[in-house]
Amino acid sequence: MQRLFLIGLLFLNASAFGGELEDRLAAVPNPRALNSTWVADPAGVIARRTSEINQLIAQLESKTSAEVAVVVLPSIGQFVPKDFAVALFEKWGIGKKGQDNGILILHVLDQRRIEMEVGYGLEGVVPDIKAFWITEEIAVPFFKQESFADGHYEVVRAVARAIEQPEIDHEHLVSGWSTEPGANTDTVPSMPVKDAIALQYASAPERVFFNSWTPVVLLGLGGLFYAIVTLMFKARMRGKAPYTQYQMFTGGLSRMQYAASLPVAASALVFEGAHTDTLFSPLPVLIGVIIALFRSRSKKLKALRNAPRPCECGKTMRRLSEREDDAYLEKGKVAEESIGSVDYDVWICDCEKFAIESYKGKTPAQKCAKCNYKTYRVTNTRTLKSATTSSSGLREVTHKCANCDYTKVTTEVIPQISTSSSSSSGGSSGSSGSSFGGGRSGGGGAGSSY
Repeated sequence: MQRLFLIGLLFLNASAFGGELEDRLAAVPNPRALNSTWVADPAGVIARRTSEINQLIAQLESKTSAEVAVVVLPSIGQFVPKDFAVALFEKWGIGKKGQDNGILILHVLDQRRIEMEVGYGLEGVVPDIKAFWITEEIAVPFFKQESFADGHYEVVRAVARAIEQPEIDHEHLVSGWSTEPGANTDTVPSMPVKDAIALQYASAPERVFFNSWTPVVLLGLGGLFYAIVTLMFKARMRGKAPYTQYQMFTGGLSRMQYAASLPVAASALVFEGAHTDTLFSPLPVLIGVIIALFRSRSKKLKALRNAPRPCECGKTMRRLSEREDDAYLEKGKVAEESIGSVDYDVWICDCEKFAIESYKGKTPAQKCAKCNYKTYRVTNTRTLKSATTSSSGLREVTHKCANCDYTKVTTEVIPQISTSSSSSSGGSSGSSGSSFGGGRSGGGGAGSSY
């Protein structure tokens, strides 16, 4: 929960650049919408082989329905190529809807970086390692010699081989070049320190957020809400045993603290969107406050877990070591600890009374239907038949209980990869359309710098 919340706030902070990101995405010409092709190269860096690359991709799309977009840009400003590739992929919807069989090849010249973003439906045939082989062992050697057009042509050829031959090995994937790096070179446009879009947003600090009292009010209200919630919980926890306080602290208090922060962050974002596109805003301050909150929370939980436990007899209990506490735990609880699904603390007194406390482990597991302990998990996954462009695949999944050895083996269907839905009617498969097919990114892929 903590990580998700922090990621959410970082996303809000990234939204401070939302205006610039949208402008940059909009400035990239969509080749499908413009002329039903596949290459966007506004500076003409790979114009020498654009026609051949378009032909390769069109043939691939006709055979498999997979969509490949090649984008070469002089600059994307301050943005990270990977993040920009994901945003552009989603904006254009590369790949067929429902199949998500698209690939985006993004080349950012001023950052000397190539990114390959792979749709979810193609991750089986173009996994991250194959994408890395293509960018690192094909693109990089060509790009280092400024053979950009030849490099992109060979990259697209390799992508086509990977999709059409799912079982292709490393050697055959990256070999067989039609030309050598440096045999032909291409002119790179001069790179300004800041392009037109960057210059446009560079003037934004003139409208600094801190000229307004709004952030002060927002932060003040959020801080007041947080203080009230904290004081209320401190009053409720007063006199409670440390373990009870720990449970209360990880429950309602955390949720109320999150609730105190979210409205403030959301309000700040709305105000910022209307006034500025820079980091001169309360968002970095809010993120700093949340990070401090998480650290404070972790410190508090650690203190509560380590706090001395009083015994009913009036003495103070001591906590046993991980090796010692097994003698007081049931066999199933020992199994839970061994796989990390639950962590137990055992406190014992000189009067021989003891208490067992349970804490959330780091390794997720389900409750076993037979013994009812959190020891049931996936222990093995085996591919029985790989999915291809012409048939679905099959995998075998083994679940096993670490306590009672209850085992269950199931089979799952692996969806068919990128089958053309219209091959029987002439193989058009949407290639004559005016845009991409509505696919989504799977987050996979790889990138390389040169």
